[in-house]
Amino acid sequence: MNKKFFVLSVLVVLSMFLQACYIGQDVQTNQVAVELEKNRIVRVVNAGVYTSWGFYNEMKVMNVDTLTFGVEDPEVLTRDNQAVGVKITIQARRKSDEESVKNIFENWASTVDDNKLVEVISATAREGLKNGVRNYNLSELLNDRNGLGNSIGEQLSLDASKYSVEIINVTIENVSPSPDYMAILADKANITAETEKELERQKLIEQQASNDILQKKKTAQVKLEQ
Repeated sequence: MNKKFFVLSVLVVLSMFLQACYIGQDVQTNQVAVELEKNRIVRVVNAGVYTSWGFYNEMKVMNVDTLTFGVEDPEVLTRDNQAVGVKITIQARRKSDEESVKNIFENWASTVDDNKLVEVISATAREGLKNGVRNYNLSELLNDRNGLGNSIGEQLSLDASKYSVEIINVTIENVSPSPDYMAILADKANITAETEKELERQKLIEQQASNDILQKKKTAQVKLEQ
């Protein structure tokens, strides 16, 4: 009985010890990690394999590669109060310098998870998108997507910096005017087409009349010469 109790006690102690340290922790080239002692960051490390036998030591790993994701708002208003749908693609990545890594783990620990980071940046981007679109009237917006992308990117970079996130690029994938506006454009296009068609008809009539007058003059000239 005592022997079994001794073996069980050793296994429990060993299990607790192994949980309190880390052995052969692999940090990939697209990752950084923090070494913690009693939940306090003692070191930021890059790619490599790490082992610590210290009690209450822990290592947490974070991706620092580029994340690409889309953000869409089906209805935002332009400066001239036209409703448009806008879809953008964002490329972002966490900063990997020591100060930034500590900021993320100490103040924004939930964003170590990629999905949570995308969620946070997407929410911020939607606000930037609304503000950016509001600076353009619809005609300007349809003709200057790069300008809108730069405007959103600049605002998003300022907001994302507190999370130690770098915005690599913002691309405007699509700008969709409201159905009402598209109907107006279609009506204008139809009116323009009909107007051009009528002008062409009038031009042909005038050309035919000019040809008729010229022909009459030639006929009259021939009669006089006879």
